[in-house]
Amino acid sequence: MPYDAIFRDGFSSAFGCFYAEPEGVQQMAGSSLRNDFLPKMTLEGKQYICNQFVRGQLKHYGVAYQENEISGRGTCLLKKVLQAVKCDRVPSHISKLRAEMHEEWLAQLTPEELSNYPKCIMESYFLTGGKPHRAKTREVIGIALDVHSRYRVSQICRAANSVAGLHQQTGRGPKTHTIFMGWNSTAVSKAAEGHAAKETEAAKATEEERFKERAEAHSDYLKAMGWTKGSPMHSPIGRYMIDCEYIERGWDHQAEGMSLDISATDEPGIFVASFDFGFAEGVMMMRIDREKLEMYCIQLDIDANNSGDEHTDDTDDYNDYDTDTDYGSDYDSDYDDYDTDSTDNTDYKKETRTGSRDFYIKLKFVETVQGEIIPWSEDGTITFKDGNMVEFCGMANFTSVGYDVQFTGQKVSDDVVGQAKSWSDYSTSAYDMIPYRRWHC
Repeated sequence: MPYDAIFRDGFSSAFGCFYAEPEGVQQMAGSSLRNDFLPKMTLEGKQYICNQFVRGQLKHYGVAYQENEISGRGTCLLKKVLQAVKCDRVPSHISKLRAEMHEEWLAQLTPEELSNYPKCIMESYFLTGGKPHRAKTREVIGIALDVHSRYRVSQICRAANSVAGLHQQTGRGPKTHTIFMGWNSTAVSKAAEGHAAKETEAAKATEEERFKERAEAHSDYLKAMGWTKGSPMHSPIGRYMIDCEYIERGWDHQAEGMSLDISATDEPGIFVASFDFGFAEGVMMMRIDREKLEMYCIQLDIDANNSGDEHTDDTDDYNDYDTDTDYGSDYDSDYDDYDTDSTDNTDYKKETRTGSRDFYIKLKFVETVQGEIIPWSEDGTITFKDGNMVEFCGMANFTSVGYDVQFTGQKVSDDVVGQAKSWSDYSTSAYDMIPYRRWHC
């Protein structure tokens, strides 16, 4: 772990704090010790006096003692040491050890980790013993924060201004708001002013490489399957990589690796898709017939929110649809007879040999940042480019962030990753359980 304490010679160091081990006691100033324990112990002293406290203070001040000298809470020994003026100054070897261990702890932190601790940034690069040290870091240092960050930027700039002779200037690029610091004002200005163009170029190169890799993944899949234009109808089941400009623009740090996995269900003609869109993860139900999809999802809601044979008044709404109806009776027989594991379904292939394939979708999801379930279902569509079902254009509503969010998918495998998510995982019952889990788990 990057924040692990440094242990050495009976002491530990972390976050600028120095502890005597194994007691885990920080040093208390000698003047405070005298005020709290001489000539008599004050109420403040009574609050923290204990055997471990006394051992820890004696270790900090390098005071040697015999084990039989400590009895009870150690008050008598502490008073004896204070009266002998042995806790007025920390020995030089312990002060040196403290400084070395703090530097060692700082050295294990990356600039990203340091960005949370402005004082530590100064100590890591520009200060030694609390004083400016120009030879410690000669080059310009850049601490990158989120492009929308303001508070942390102001805190780091304030810390930099407190170091005599240190120059700082900020540069805002498409992805980061970076504070550049150094002893040479010209070099600092040059780095800050060139940041936007440099980051834009790097982002463009990264995007081009990402596009190339994704295109290759899709192409490799097509080659492996031996599919070309005009190939017979295939199944939508499989894994798709997702692109969405809306998400990439608003949640670029979460947009990497977006995916959608389509699986079959026990209901003919209905598919279930687990999706990860970065800012949201959830489940989609898919069917060509919109009304039957609505009926199916209503029943899923009823099953999820009721137990056993007990039903709420919501069942009356569902009964209007005639639950005894076979979903497949009026539905295109090509889908009802389609075996999702078969590659020789003539009717299904005939029906979808040409033209796009339009699916209506109902989706539920959880916002990944807040961890909040959206228990109501949203609407959308997925339209496959052709009968190969290897590319599609989709549109869905995400009430919390936007409507008619458009996305595209390219197939990379006929196999899905993991088990399909359940509609009940995003039910109102699951939503109602969130406060309970937060307080009781």
